[in-house]
Amino acid sequence: MLLRLGAGSKTLSAIDSRIPSKPADIANHAPAIVKDFGLNQVFGAREVIPFRVNQPGKIILEALWEGNSPLALILNGPGQVGFYARRDGQSPLRVEYEVTTQDLTKGEEWQASIVNFSKVGPIQGSLRVTTPQSSPSRPADVPPNFAGTWELFESIHNGVPDTNANGQRVIFTQNGNIVHVGNRDLTITSAGIVTYQMFFAHDDKYGHEVATEDEADLVDTLTWRVEGSILVFETVFDYRRQYFGHPAGKDLRIIRYRRVAP
Repeated sequence: MLLRLGAGSKTLSAIDSRIPSKPADIANHAPAIVKDFGLNQVFGAREVIPFRVNQPGKIILEALWEGNSPLALILNGPGQVGFYARRDGQSPLRVEYEVTTQDLTKGEEWQASIVNFSKVGPIQGSLRVTTPQSSPSRPADVPPNFAGTWELFESIHNGVPDTNANGQRVIFTQNGNIVHVGNRDLTITSAGIVTYQMFFAHDDKYGHEVATEDEADLVDTLTWRVEGSILVFETVFDYRRQYFGHPAGKDLRIIRYRRVAP
């Protein structure tokens, strides 16, 4: 869709030529939400697009406007007061954020804002929001089906495939919205995922599990979700401090399984 900003002006599609796109930008994404905006000179004048995200994937915000006045393009989301992503400058602007399963545990409500802090106006433009494809709708009282025997076929740690991990199996049983895996009984959340955390502290041997996050040097957030015929197991390793030679920071491991028995 081409949204003209005015007679003889540029269109929002000009973003594609000035900020190169990749095929991945549109793959597995819902149709874009596009809205024209008009901002006056009042400090903080803004246009907001609220939207929902219930699947992991990339959010893309794009804004294009007339003139050289700088604006701020801001992404806000669930579970925190501060923004998830922000960029300030002249037209055009683009912001990207990769939504994780950990983000989804906080909620589904997001909003994109284009804000005028320049005290110059009026400014006319367009704002476009591209979101991950929503999961197929299902009755609220019908949880996804985790039950069965699943066989590992792909493991990726910080973007690097592990070619030696294939063939391992995991067994889930399920009763309504309660699933059992290993020695744990876990509740499926409203987002259709299963998630929990584990806390570990450094010692002079192998490390040990502790009861609370405040005691932890390492916080593991483990999330299971069903994507069609695939079971995805995502682990975020949050090293709060150096842990057996590993520096502070976050690692991400994503393991995928195929169901081999009901």
